[in-house]
Amino acid sequence: MTVIAQYHSKFRVFTAPASDPTAAIAQIDKAVGDWASDRQIDPKSVGVEYLEGQKLLIVTVGYETAKKQGQGYRVQLQHISLGKQFPPGATADTVRTAKAMEDAAEGILGVICHEFFVTDSGEMILVLMSHVA
Repeated sequence: MTVIAQYHSKFRVFTAPASDPTAAIAQIDKAVGDWASDRQIDPKSVGVEYLEGQKLLIVTVGYETAKKQGQGYRVQLQHISLGKQFPPGATADTVRTAKAMEDAAEGILGVICHEFFVTDSGEMILVLMSHVA
């Protein structure tokens, strides 16, 4: 695959109230899966933002329309807590965080891209978009 296969210019936005960010991402996981299940799209990227003040989780999916009818592919989002990776006052350990991300993604087939968000309590949530065969 060449980098050109990742180019995209369309976006879909999903939101959920996030008084409980883990429940919100689960709700969005389902909405993205339902939306992508029609197989008419080729999802390429994911973005995640948690608006603490509004208690709102926003997820964007970048995609292109499938070139041929029925030739798109399905995706799912999965979220995994990485715990508190950046505690206040501590030096950021980027090597440890990267290792935690790799360990979390291990065993998940077809990862296309990732994003993360940090909750009010400092918990880092990794969001993976993966292909569903």
